[in-house]
Amino acid sequence: MMENLITALDPAEFEQTICYICGASNPCNVLEEQGYRVICLGMPKRTLRRLRPMVSRRLARIIDEHEIDIVHCQRHKPTVYGVLATLLSRRAPAVFTTIHGEGYAHRLNRKAQNLLLLNRASRIIAVSNAVRDDIRRSNWIRSPESVVTVYNGIDPDTFRSQLTVAAARDRLGLPDGNTMIFGTVGRLTRIKGHVELISAFARVRAALPNATLAIVGSGAMDSELRRIAAECGVLDHVQFTGYRSDIPDVIRAFDVFVFPSLTEGLGLALLETMAAGIPVIASDIGGIPEVLTPESGGVLVRPGEIDSLANAMIAACRMNADQRRDIGHRLMRRVDATFTVKHMAAEMRNHYRAVAEERSNR
Repeated sequence: MMENLITALDPAEFEQTICYICGASNPCNVLEEQGYRVICLGMPKRTLRRLRPMVSRRLARIIDEHEIDIVHCQRHKPTVYGVLATLLSRRAPAVFTTIHGEGYAHRLNRKAQNLLLLNRASRIIAVSNAVRDDIRRSNWIRSPESVVTVYNGIDPDTFRSQLTVAAARDRLGLPDGNTMIFGTVGRLTRIKGHVELISAFARVRAALPNATLAIVGSGAMDSELRRIAAECGVLDHVQFTGYRSDIPDVIRAFDVFVFPSLTEGLGLALLETMAAGIPVIASDIGGIPEVLTPESGGVLVRPGEIDSLANAMIAACRMNADQRRDIGHRLMRRVDATFTVKHMAAEMRNHYRAVAEERSNR
């Protein structure tokens, strides 16, 4: 999402410097290849478990050297260092921070930190109205109007693969022919709902023996999920693909995409699959119902409810090809209308410009 935003902003209007706190410079960095100024501080992640004032001092020097007017931080830890850096900088630039999920103030110490951090920000960008409302409700914000929604945006054409369904399935080692392929894409972590998905899929298999599930992604729960699939008796019908970089071609292999998250701000995988025209079953949580409106044709189920999820999957199996195609077209139109990079960049530009004008009028 960050790369999408950076490349969509007009370089004649915005000069951008991208700074990575962790890691070393990557020779394959897409932004650097495109001519953007990229700075890597090279800090090992383990050293940032405690506050490191030197990081903010280095960022402050970068701000002053490159005459930065706005510092836009992604997620919590960069916001800590970014806010401190603006206080140390001679330029005292404006601060933006993007928050990607609900529960940003889930602990008292985080809430206390947010009191200082968020009230220093000129704009707090939420990726959905659900996240926006959660931020306002859970934090001590002096100016609630500074918390605004800017939906994630993608390039829809990128996710409209030209592969045939048979070729896409062959790449993943999935069966073709008279087989119903359910798929999901995401990190293998508890909040993504894979445990519930596998349990629901076991019930689907009992009713419809031609179903297969593809779980795309990597993460700490890989072994546990395989064990659960074995205990449910469906391991032979669940394909764990591991991490994949060819997501547009992967999505092409699915008949139905399942997004069973237990918490979600606004998932990019959901937008990507909708852009590809694949019917969707997703949890009715966070920002998801803002995307999957009744008119879009997507199906919402209560998060964590295995029976509801299984019933929705079985119902999808019983739709004919024309019904699934119609839903896919409606989902594509929904993304094209609201969730594109163009829309995201235009809204962010307006916020950048508004803050610049506010500061110039002081």
